[in-house]
Amino acid sequence: MPTVRATSLPAAAEALITLERALADVGTALRAQDLAALNEHGSTLQRELARLAEPLAQALRSSPDLALRTRVAHLYAQAGAQRQAVARALAAQQRALEILLPASPPAQLYSSIGGAAALPRRGLLLA
Repeated sequence: MPTVRATSLPAAAEALITLERALADVGTALRAQDLAALNEHGSTLQRELARLAEPLAQALRSSPDLALRTRVAHLYAQAGAQRQAVARALAAQQRALEILLPASPPAQLYSSIGGAAALPRRGLLLA
């Protein structure tokens, strides 16, 4: 495939190249499990999305270019897949932490003087 210089592309295509690079960097950081790089590239992606969202939306509204629309759809699909991957990883990490670090200490069945300790009664109606 021949290399096309970004300066010869229209503004929408340049915006897409910028966003595709930022998204690829986030994907690389995810695969490497590099939290520092993920944070840095994620912040860059957010900044670029905020900066380029309006010009890209205007270009899509004014242009019937199917190739441009296909690239945008692909970009959204990649971002969605990465978002799901992050959500799955966070859920797995949270489950692992819940197993290793229980939320509350185990209930005591007997008090220090030997009798049964009163267990907390949450959600019960007392008549």
